[in-house]
Amino acid sequence: MTKEALQRDSDDNSWAHALVVDDEPLIRRLIRRALVPARIDVAEARDGLQALAAVARERVDLVITDVRMPGLSGLGLLEKLRVMHASLPVILISGSDEVASPKMATELGAFDFLRKPLDVRQLRQSALRALEWGRAHSTATFAGAFKRRPGAILVVDDYADARATLRDLLEHAGHAVIEAANGRQALDLLTAREGPEVSMILLDLAMPVMDGWKLLEVLQSYIRLSSIPVVVVSSQARRLQPQTFGAVVASLQTPYECGQLLTLVNRCVTAA
Repeated sequence: MTKEALQRDSDDNSWAHALVVDDEPLIRRLIRRALVPARIDVAEARDGLQALAAVARERVDLVITDVRMPGLSGLGLLEKLRVMHASLPVILISGSDEVASPKMATELGAFDFLRKPLDVRQLRQSALRALEWGRAHSTATFAGAFKRRPGAILVVDDYADARATLRDLLEHAGHAVIEAANGRQALDLLTAREGPEVSMILLDLAMPVMDGWKLLEVLQSYIRLSSIPVVVVSSQARRLQPQTFGAVVASLQTPYECGQLLTLVNRCVTAA
């Protein structure tokens, strides 16, 4: 282990954690070299989908992402992160004209925009300001979560045992839970005139009557329902392309790790 790594392990709380998302390894290494002297540890992802998985399982204080990438683009990633983790600052970087200015980037929900080729000093200053903003907003969000009663988590699965397992896990963590045995029941609950307030949905894909695929399609046609974050929890999760459905912020292949699921749930409920 290097001296730098030993220092980070012994004093981890003083290091911030950034996730750099770019399909070019040289750019990722350049950003790493720029941020480590500012006590910012750097993890890497080569595209938006890999970045979403990293944010779901690891501590991330800042995301720096390229705009143009194969698969899920930087703008697609930004949209999902705004739902999944509202207080996580995102810096967009690009050499293209898809984002014209820092003002346009902030209107899209980013903290800042930097044009390639990157100025190392400007990048480091922007990252430090973003981390300061993130700490302030994270504290405000955490405090606000205790002042309001969040909506319930809707668990949609045709297997009663699977719903019971999720209910026990979520209620033990302090969340309210409602259940539906298929997509049709879930849709009836969500569209009822005096139906329950739902802050997020945990969704199986393979179900009778109306499966999860169809429910996702239908949710997109409702302005109000399309903004509810969805985490797919299914044996078919690998078949899902998250960018196809705007409400899907993550997917977990069963069997899943309980800690990973709870991290996703807490972030979605706080953002909602």
